[in-house]
Amino acid sequence: MSITNQLFTDGFVRNKKIKIADSKGNTTIASVSLLLLADENKEALICDGIIEDITEKVKEKNHTDNIVAAFNAKNTILIRPVSDFISPVSLLDWETPLDEINRHLIKRGNGCVLITKNINEIIGIITDSDIQKRIFALNLKADNPALHGYDISCYSGSGTYHRNGSHRNRPAT
Repeated sequence: MSITNQLFTDGFVRNKKIKIADSKGNTTIASVSLLLLADENKEALICDGIIEDITEKVKEKNHTDNIVAAFNAKNTILIRPVSDFISPVSLLDWETPLDEINRHLIKRGNGCVLITKNINEIIGIITDSDIQKRIFALNLKADNPALHGYDISCYSGSGTYHRNGSHRNRPAT
């Protein structure tokens, strides 16, 4: 529908994109909004409106769309739902042996588990690199519990533990 037809049919035109060419052949993209004011007999009295140059906005949008299309063609991560990258949180009890935690990490493939006390109280996190450091670097046995060496009875809910009688912030493992 032409702008004129739409204006006389609806009484207004809102954000209609048009191309305007000048005498040198340069093209400008404009957004046109018009309001037809009529008398009580529906005779047009005046047309009020705004014409906005949106050439740069359109170029920027086209450029962005082209970049997104190029990334998507290469199966990159751009503009994909977050749900593609998240997985449910795993919760394991603080007494779970390290070898069982390691099997769980391998099976889930998400790299970390949250350690709990009394099922509903999260008291730490263990990552796959923590398992490697604990078993190999500290020469721990695989059947040691997750928080081996920490007295969790001192856990006060403030993130403080005591290890061998010393004050310590919540461990990463």
